[in-house]
Amino acid sequence: MNLSVLQPTSRPTYRNEVSFGCQHCAWLTLCGGNYTGTHDCLSYCCGNHEDCTLCCPRANGFQEAFRDSDGLDPYRKWDIKQTPEFDLQSYVPCLQHSSSRAGTLGVQYAAIPTFVLYSHTREGGVKYKGASDLRRKFGLDRHCRVIASTIGADAKLENYWRYRHEKGYLLHLARLGLTHIIAPNFSMACDTVRTDHLANRKRSLICAEEFSNAGISVIPYLAAVTEYDWGVWRWFLLEHPEISLVCKEFQTGGANPGRGSWHVQQLLKLERDIGRPLHVVGIAGKRQLPALRAAGGVTIIDSNPFSKTMHRQELVTGNAWVKVSVKNGRPLTKLLSQNIEHYSAMIENKFATQRSRNGRAVVDSLSVPDSPQRMLGFRSTKEPESVSAELAVSRAAS
Repeated sequence: MNLSVLQPTSRPTYRNEVSFGCQHCAWLTLCGGNYTGTHDCLSYCCGNHEDCTLCCPRANGFQEAFRDSDGLDPYRKWDIKQTPEFDLQSYVPCLQHSSSRAGTLGVQYAAIPTFVLYSHTREGGVKYKGASDLRRKFGLDRHCRVIASTIGADAKLENYWRYRHEKGYLLHLARLGLTHIIAPNFSMACDTVRTDHLANRKRSLICAEEFSNAGISVIPYLAAVTEYDWGVWRWFLLEHPEISLVCKEFQTGGANPGRGSWHVQQLLKLERDIGRPLHVVGIAGKRQLPALRAAGGVTIIDSNPFSKTMHRQELVTGNAWVKVSVKNGRPLTKLLSQNIEHYSAMIENKFATQRSRNGRAVVDSLSVPDSPQRMLGFRSTKEPESVSAELAVSRAAS
């Protein structure tokens, strides 16, 4: 799969005619249709029907993949809960592992990849005995708030999905005293069939619900490739007014400035459409700060200070990283603490000096339909009286 083409359309879909192959597709009301100029999304089919593991209608394993995601329809009542957060900082460091340190880092929040919080042995099970053991081994204060980030490469995500029940990953995560956990970002590359996108969005929601049922506050991951996908998240957030923290990553397809900017525009429009502020957790989103600053709240999570510290680099005046000498075997706790402090100050300074009006102007210039129904041409002059009524329109159309 070529991840270099993670390119969402930047044109409102309702202005174009849906591809010919989509017009009688069974999944049209869930997908929204293909507008890229190809006959339909099956133009991206690899043709390897026997070995294909995607949720592709032409794959021999399509039925199994369909059942694995419990269908493709996201429109149901999701039992996903989120604890209100009032003091989430502008920057939260991501700590990839616990080695090369001694002592305690003076941070109020820390992000840790979900995949390092449980054992990957054949038997699975316990890697940390509990909340205090996790914080002690990562060099965190016992009061430090930990956010588990389930954002990662496909192999790690699929491993979690496959073995989460068999090896008791959920039960182990529930014992670690996590403040929040970010739902998985299962792959949604544009050069594949849309049914795979729908299945992966559904799997992310299933994981989010399982995290919530385990007693962990969940930050949904807003997986989207088209404007129609953003309409689905509009419905979801209207159904869950208690959710204000949402996550979007900018380290794969969103790393491209143009693509990342398009996603930010959609995030800001989503916030406007649901009529309440959202706090956006941007994974590796520092480059999008000028536009993200227009959101109700922003927190950047990345592992830049951590990675630079592991390579014996220090952040100095002028936002430059310089090589420093550290004897082999010496702990890097002090250097890491300094780098996190200086990096956080740099982020805070960007927040203080940037203005939000440019980001707002870009968003206000977009004339994007307000709902998935309008994207498919259901252009009633009267808005549904409730989200439930809007959902009924969608299902009736299908």
